[in-house]
Amino acid sequence: MNDNTQNNLSRIKEEIKELLEQKNKLTKDLNDLKQVMDKNEPQKKEELDKAFESVSKDMGKIFKLMLKDCDARLVKKDKDDINKGIQVEVCFSGYWNTNLSTLSGGQKSFMVVSLIFAMLK
Repeated sequence: MNDNTQNNLSRIKEEIKELLEQKNKLTKDLNDLKQVMDKNEPQKKEELDKAFESVSKDMGKIFKLMLKDCDARLVKKDKDDINKGIQVEVCFSGYWNTNLSTLSGGQKSFMVVSLIFAMLK
């Protein structure tokens, strides 16, 4: 091997070594981050459930202010796991409706406004 080839080989070996060190550091950092996330998961779930309940309650109150004798709420698709989604339900004349496509444009607008205000509160 000539000197130029030897220098290139040495440089490439050094780059590989640096990349492996970076990979190992990133892998360690990723594992540390996963541990922190797993540790905080119960608190995250609790706080998310509190916020969900608060927004749902406030949304109903605000909706009732805009449309008398009506109500609205948020419902978890899976009562134990909010990550599986939520849906909006509205109540007119004692009947809860989950199909929002049947609402008039004005009713939809009031529902959206009440949700936004509840989230801002």
